[in-house]
Amino acid sequence: MGAKAFVEACQSGDAERFQLATAFLADCGSGWTRAFRQLARAQLGSVSEQIQHEFQLRWFESKGLARQCDDKPALLDGLRLLFIPYQGPTVRLFRGAAAFEARARKFYGPSWTTDIEEADRFARQYQHASGGSVVLETLASPEAVISAPGSTGAYWSNKDGERHYDEQEYIVDGRLLQQVTVARRYSQISIDEFASRAKEKGAA
Repeated sequence: MGAKAFVEACQSGDAERFQLATAFLADCGSGWTRAFRQLARAQLGSVSEQIQHEFQLRWFESKGLARQCDDKPALLDGLRLLFIPYQGPTVRLFRGAAAFEARARKFYGPSWTTDIEEADRFARQYQHASGGSVVLETLASPEAVISAPGSTGAYWSNKDGERHYDEQEYIVDGRLLQQVTVARRYSQISIDEFASRAKEKGAA
């Protein structure tokens, strides 16, 4: 139901229906997988700017959206449709991830950043994963970059105009990256040590 409503909202350009559909999908375990698969089958050539606006806000707010879609090709194709297209030059990007992603064979996570320290912060959040974590580095061509939501389009801000979720983010199609290297590597730590570090950081 949610996936169908999501696609219908994309087709119609109805921002309110889109908001309702994405809110429903956020509470549904496998909903995003079905939604992106149905979006791929719909073969839409484009969506309205209103839909792109609403999707970008949802993306910032729901940082785990990409992990909730198990069909990576459908996800990447859908993101190219739902985000404002990238218009910039080749750019050096970084991504913090669990170490196994270094062997992802083109299906890296889509969120990258121009700030290596921002990527490093995410890498440290995955140190408890099997094999530890890494900061990946790549020189992404314009064709590989889907969008630059960190600098283009809608974003959340407070009453003073300060941005929330500002991670200098770029959305990347890993299938089109020519080379990805490991810029930093962190060894695996135990869950207990990870929890202890998180507690110390929260108290600081």
